[in-house]
Amino acid sequence: MQYPNRRLYNRVNFLRPILIIIDPQVSINGRLRDISTKAAFVEMKYNVYLKRDDELKFKIQMDNEDPESVIEGNARISRIAPGEGLAIYFFDLSAAQTKQLEQLVASNSSNGY
Repeated sequence: MQYPNRRLYNRVNFLRPILIIIDPQVSINGRLRDISTKAAFVEMKYNVYLKRDDELKFKIQMDNEDPESVIEGNARISRIAPGEGLAIYFFDLSAAQTKQLEQLVASNSSNGY
């Protein structure tokens, strides 16, 4: 039996570090496993007492050579997979950040699923 793809937005494999900022004193390094223009899955071993619907900030360094090349914004946790990581849903992104995400997904779409 085949199940229909329930996702509205194409996801692409994208292995890159991400910084999750819970509050000004607490941040966690994770690794993106996949990303779309609206959401991402962050691999991390520990969830540091996070729960579904918690809000956080994120920073994705796009180019190691260019510290200005960062996608950052706000996200909400949509799912927690214990021992694996968490799914986040982006919200309240600027037009420039949204455009960067769209370009990122489009440029990596050959790796999508």
